[in-house]
Amino acid sequence: MAANISIQLGVPKDQIKWATQLYCKAFAAKLSPFLGPEDLAARFLASSLVANRAFVALEGGIVVGIAGFKVAGKGLFQPSLRQFLVAYGWLAPVRALGLALLERRERPDCLLMDGIAVCETARGKGIGTRLLKAIENHARSIRVNSIRLDVIDTNPGARRLYERVGFVPVRTSGIGPLRLLFDFRRSTEMRKPLTSAD
Repeated sequence: MAANISIQLGVPKDQIKWATQLYCKAFAAKLSPFLGPEDLAARFLASSLVANRAFVALEGGIVVGIAGFKVAGKGLFQPSLRQFLVAYGWLAPVRALGLALLERRERPDCLLMDGIAVCETARGKGIGTRLLKAIENHARSIRVNSIRLDVIDTNPGARRLYERVGFVPVRTSGIGPLRLLFDFRRSTEMRKPLTSAD
């Protein structure tokens, strides 16, 4: 584990563009059918990033990992209809509807994760584990009972990480007609209960 990597709540202003690019690269398969190529999606989402809805890993002041979450109806990205219109013109309603299909419903007793990504050059340093621990500590501080995330069937490495830190699978669902757009077929909801013994 690299000692010179720090974890903090909030994306620094000078790192919003890079953090969004990192996120879009990690989730290109999910985002590109609705938001277009990575560079276009990153430019669009950077303008709507909610800085305090993520923990970031910083190495030399540069974001090398990001873990978003959703609380009180506000997630890592909150694009307005106006932002959709500026970026996508007359296709904006279709893009917005498509993105809405990826949304997951919050529950008051559970912190909902909004994606985690680590820069390729920084993998193997325990950054993902540290970001998940920061999310867990934050969840405890806001007094929720569990953390929830979803992992797709084409990302077994991520699932192993989640299981290693205490997440358990709750249910696996097919994605229905969305399989025509994506390279994955199933998504598994995973949860980590938070008890005083943890």
